[in-house]
Amino acid sequence: MRQTVIDGQTETQSRPDEPPPFAKDREFSGRIYTVVLITLVLAAFAIRVCSGMTRVILHDEFYHYFAGLSFGQSGTFAIGNGEYVRAAPYTALTALSMLAFGDGLLALRLPAILSGTLLVAAVALWLQRSSRFAALAAATLLAFDYFGIQLSGFARFYTLHGLMVWLGAVGTYTLVTKKHSPARAAMLVMAVVSAFALALELQILTLICIAALAAWAVLDRLLFVGKPIRIDNRKMAALLAVLLAILVAALALSPLPKLLVSLYARFWNAAPWSRQSQFNYLYYVQFMRSYGLLAYLFPLGLICAWFFDKRKALFLSVLFVVPLLIASVAPQKAERYVFSAFPFFLALWALAAGWVFDIVRQQASRRDWPAWRAPLLTAILALAVLGSAYNFRSNPGRIATFVRSGDIVSPEKMKRSRNFDWGPWLPALRGAVSGYDKIVGVDDMRTLYFLGRLDLMLNRTIQWDLSHEEFARDTRTGVLMISEPNSIELYIRCTRSGVIIVPEGRWRDYSVISSTADAIEKVATRSRLPADMPFRIYTWKATTMTRSAECKKAPFRQ
Repeated sequence: MRQTVIDGQTETQSRPDEPPPFAKDREFSGRIYTVVLITLVLAAFAIRVCSGMTRVILHDEFYHYFAGLSFGQSGTFAIGNGEYVRAAPYTALTALSMLAFGDGLLALRLPAILSGTLLVAAVALWLQRSSRFAALAAATLLAFDYFGIQLSGFARFYTLHGLMVWLGAVGTYTLVTKKHSPARAAMLVMAVVSAFALALELQILTLICIAALAAWAVLDRLLFVGKPIRIDNRKMAALLAVLLAILVAALALSPLPKLLVSLYARFWNAAPWSRQSQFNYLYYVQFMRSYGLLAYLFPLGLICAWFFDKRKALFLSVLFVVPLLIASVAPQKAERYVFSAFPFFLALWALAAGWVFDIVRQQASRRDWPAWRAPLLTAILALAVLGSAYNFRSNPGRIATFVRSGDIVSPEKMKRSRNFDWGPWLPALRGAVSGYDKIVGVDDMRTLYFLGRLDLMLNRTIQWDLSHEEFARDTRTGVLMISEPNSIELYIRCTRSGVIIVPEGRWRDYSVISSTADAIEKVATRSRLPADMPFRIYTWKATTMTRSAECKKAPFRQ
């Protein structure tokens, strides 16, 4: 740099062989960016491993555990006399993980952990074409997103589904917005179809994401292409090819009648456990409060992202908003059902952060700030944005619980639900069932895991998810199911002896309804248990077998 005095003013000029301001920063930014991104991805993996190793195993995870063991041993998804075929690709991944690393908790949850970590990397890598800072902001937001951490420590298919939806969506975005050679376009179409086919196999609600993608494609053409839609247009033809291939894949995976029935059953019917929120159309909006200012200031984030990259801002906002709106109308609601929409939400905020960083950088260049000031201000801004992602009313307690137990749900609250570890009481449970012919359980998976067998499941929630018929067979496990009082009375009358095991938190709720609880108390004897044992155990033992016609015709005797 050299200084020249003209009319009393000092001007700074760059020599021809000297790089302009911030050029040296750019030279090193690639290396620094790579190091920081890898660090964030590794941090995301480490956090998810820690969470996965400390959280108690949840009920639905056992399905993949048992079916995965069976797949590894015999190539089938058998559980007892049944078969668990839902999300079979994910169960196969679980089986491979357990074959490689044993049947421990980490191996069980490793596919979900890796999928959640790869999702962090995938979002960042897609955004880096717009802004490296936006990519790092996205990696940071997703790496420390407690929703993603929670589902990554849950041996189910939701993080893998989210990853496939993201890859399919951004693949479609690339097809629509850029020109490609025929070979490259064909490869992209195959990748998109494969991603959405796997996503559909994992979760039928992928159709909502495909609908959102179709809505975005129409809006994108109207706003940014500005030409009438022509059938011979290569981009539109490629998009139609993708949508047609996805439809064909969906029909190939599941025949049309079965697909429609499955969609209706899963989308328009509310299970007993979710009926409390059936008509709460603001359910997901209320859940978004956990994202604090990121939720409250979403319109501002959309505006900032729009200034930075209009096309990507439209894409991200539609892929987030449309699935949430459609899912809000559905009777059955749960946060995990819409997890695949939240990477688009956080990526939109990362794009907004990229615009703010760009403004700060421009100001720094104009005012000739020292090289360290712009990154420092941007880092402060990034911390402020990340900090604002927390709901300050509820999250401090969640964070404290997470640090103490590895979960945002306290062990005390977990003990009142069906999801608590039976291990500490296993000797007492085994002693309680010893010598009895039949075991009746409310928690089918834990009864099978800890006690090795289950003869009858007493649980209205699980039963009505599959059938309203008494003594119907759970196709996943082959176990008979009941929930009505006359059914348990008939079973007790017509069997020699048995034991009923009910976690305290499932008594007189939507698992064991009050009328059935009254019947059990009338015809069975409650066992005495230690005061700290969170179970109710009832037994019966007949001196002689009932040989009535009623018992001979009983469904469980057939």
